[in-house]
Amino acid sequence: MNALAAAQSAWFARCGAPPTAAERALAQTWIDALGESASIVFVDGWHDAATWLRAHRFVGGYDAREDALRGELRRRALARHGEAALRERLTAVTQPLLEPLRAAAEVAAARAGADDEGMIRAAAGAAALAEHQRALAQLACAPPAHPFFRLYRLFAHGRWPLGVFASAGGAVAAIL
Repeated sequence: MNALAAAQSAWFARCGAPPTAAERALAQTWIDALGESASIVFVDGWHDAATWLRAHRFVGGYDAREDALRGELRRRALARHGEAALRERLTAVTQPLLEPLRAAAEVAAARAGADDEGMIRAAAGAAALAEHQRALAQLACAPPAHPFFRLYRLFAHGRWPLGVFASAGGAVAAIL
């Protein structure tokens, strides 16, 4: 199955479903690879995910850690491939997925009775970013345990990792 077909059939397909043991383990490997100490919450559905995103703030420094990881991978990939080739390869990977990811998010949201256009755009954008980061990690020859490979695998398994959020009891990784 090619990447476009996979995006249409699998991405977001498990959002809101009860998590399997394998999904819980995969989520834990993502958190561990990020170096976070966070509990994991599987959000029950698209409506609950929208409420979660409005009610919670990202853990301080979470974006900065992802930016630092991206920056390091970019430096390594630039050294291997050069600016033009890197840009071309990343575009070739992510550009064809934009519309299929949006369609997959629309289908999954509709199946759950959700029609929040902002959530659909956010889901598709997060998935496209995960694919971009996975490709960047691959082009930089990052090890398989890199957080971006782990994050991508959650998406590829049909989940939407919403992020790592601050909570009264500590950090919480929320996954739809």
